[in-house]
Amino acid sequence: NPYFTRGFFPLLTVASLAAIVVSWVVA
Repeated sequence: NPYFTRGFFPLLTVASLAAIVVSWVVA
């Protein structure tokens, strides 16, 4: 499903950035 792929990767990118920010704040 191309719509799923197009929606999934930005979500994955946001999740990765959020994880980096959280780990940076906690550290």
